[in-house]
Amino acid sequence: MAVDENFRRQGIATLLLKHAEEIARSQEISSLECITAETENPSALTCFVRYGFINMGYARKYSEGQRAVRLRLELA
Repeated sequence: MAVDENFRRQGIATLLLKHAEEIARSQEISSLECITAETENPSALTCFVRYGFINMGYARKYSEGQRAVRLRLELA
Protein backbone atom coordinates (compact mmCIF):
# COMPACT_ATOMS: atom_id res chain seq x y z
CA MET A 1 0.00 0.00 0.00
CA ALA A 2 1.28 3.46 -0.81
CA VAL A 3 -0.10 6.97 -0.91
CA ASP A 4 1.39 9.54 -3.29
CA GLU A 5 3.35 12.26 -1.47
CA ASN A 6 0.96 14.93 -2.72
CA PHE A 7 -2.01 13.23 -1.04
CA ARG A 8 -0.58 12.15 2.31
CA ARG A 9 -2.01 13.23 5.69
CA GLN A 10 -5.55 13.27 4.30
CA GLY A 11 -6.82 9.96 5.68
CA ILE A 12 -6.31 8.03 2.45
CA ALA A 13 -4.13 5.36 4.07
CA THR A 14 -6.79 4.80 6.73
CA LEU A 15 -9.46 4.41 4.06
CA LEU A 16 -7.27 1.91 2.21
CA LEU A 17 -6.69 -0.05 5.41
CA LYS A 18 -10.42 -0.10 6.18
CA HIS A 19 -11.13 -1.38 2.69
CA ALA A 20 -8.44 -4.08 2.98
CA GLU A 21 -9.91 -5.10 6.33
CA GLU A 22 -13.42 -5.31 4.87
CA ILE A 23 -12.20 -7.50 2.02
CA ALA A 24 -10.26 -9.74 4.41
CA ARG A 25 -13.24 -10.14 6.73
CA SER A 26 -15.56 -10.94 3.81
CA GLN A 27 -13.18 -13.75 2.85
CA GLU A 28 -12.92 -14.95 6.46
CA ILE A 29 -9.24 -14.02 6.72
CA SER A 30 -8.26 -13.80 10.38
CA SER A 31 -5.38 -11.32 10.22
CA LEU A 32 -3.52 -8.82 8.07
CA GLU A 33 0.25 -8.45 8.02
CA CYS A 34 2.58 -5.90 6.53
CA ILE A 35 6.22 -4.90 6.56
CA THR A 36 7.46 -1.32 6.56
CA ALA A 37 10.77 0.44 7.05
CA GLU A 38 11.56 1.37 10.63
CA THR A 39 13.12 4.81 10.17
CA GLU A 40 12.87 5.49 6.45
CA ASN A 41 9.08 5.69 6.65
CA PRO A 42 8.10 6.55 10.24
CA SER A 43 4.73 8.02 9.24
CA ALA A 44 3.68 4.68 7.71
CA LEU A 45 4.73 2.83 10.84
CA THR A 46 2.75 5.30 12.96
CA CYS A 47 -0.29 4.95 10.69
CA PHE A 48 -0.31 1.15 10.97
CA VAL A 49 0.11 1.20 14.75
CA ARG A 50 -2.59 3.87 15.15
CA TYR A 51 -4.92 1.69 13.07
CA GLY A 52 -4.37 -1.22 15.48
CA PHE A 53 -1.50 -3.22 14.00
CA ILE A 54 0.85 -4.74 16.57
CA ASN A 55 4.61 -4.49 16.07
CA MET A 56 5.84 -8.08 15.76
CA GLY A 57 9.52 -7.17 15.64
CA TYR A 58 12.02 -7.04 12.84
CA ALA A 59 11.42 -9.08 9.73
CA ARG A 60 14.71 -8.50 7.95
CA LYS A 61 16.93 -5.74 6.64
CA TYR A 62 16.48 -3.99 3.32
CA SER A 63 19.44 -3.91 0.94
CA GLU A 64 20.48 -0.46 2.26
CA GLY A 65 20.64 -1.85 5.81
CA GLN A 66 17.32 -0.34 6.90
CA ARG A 67 15.43 -2.60 9.33
CA ALA A 68 12.01 -3.80 8.23
CA VAL A 69 9.29 -3.97 10.88
CA ARG A 70 6.64 -6.71 10.68
CA LEU A 71 3.14 -5.65 11.77
CA ARG A 72 0.00 -7.70 12.34
CA LEU A 73 -3.67 -6.89 12.78
CA GLU A 74 -5.90 -9.62 14.23
CA LEU A 75 -9.40 -9.54 12.72
CA ALA A 76 -11.06 -12.30 14.73
